[in-house]
Amino acid sequence: MGDQILPQISILDCATLGCAQPLAAPNLEELHIVSCEEIDSFPQGGLPQSLKTLEIDNCQKLARRIASKGLQSEGLTSLSLSSWDDAKSFPTQACLPASIESLVLSKFPNLETLDCKGLEHLTSLKLRIEECPNLENITQETLPASITQLNIKENCPLARKLKEMNNPRIQFETVRNCTIM
Repeated sequence: MGDQILPQISILDCATLGCAQPLAAPNLEELHIVSCEEIDSFPQGGLPQSLKTLEIDNCQKLARRIASKGLQSEGLTSLSLSSWDDAKSFPTQACLPASIESLVLSKFPNLETLDCKGLEHLTSLKLRIEECPNLENITQETLPASITQLNIKENCPLARKLKEMNNPRIQFETVRNCTIM
């Protein structure tokens, strides 16, 4: 069996690109959009059905669009969202496609609430939360059944509340301090 090349596109540091246009690739499985401040939408046809993994990092306009209009992609299973400054509560109801199985929320400096209504329609989700220094609240008393595993850094304020749930689906990661010599 020969080596298979994973069809992927990375869009990095594009200051002028307003829409993520190169998505006409019918076999695209992985898309990374990093530090593209002007990207505010996907093409009208949406994301390709072949897309499995999407990473969006430091793209504020696109983040606002996803938070308000939702993300439509039937085949998407892995989503990583990083460096979103505006979000105070996430995800909103119907924001994420039902096919999501893995979600990473990282570097949301103003995120205060994990909105479980936006996760209830998922069937089997592994959720990872890191570097969310103001995340203190969860919108319900228990984790939705859709979350099969939650990894959260102990320095996140929400970790204290989640420890009280004593739920085996929740795993806490100790933050290690690095010493530079």
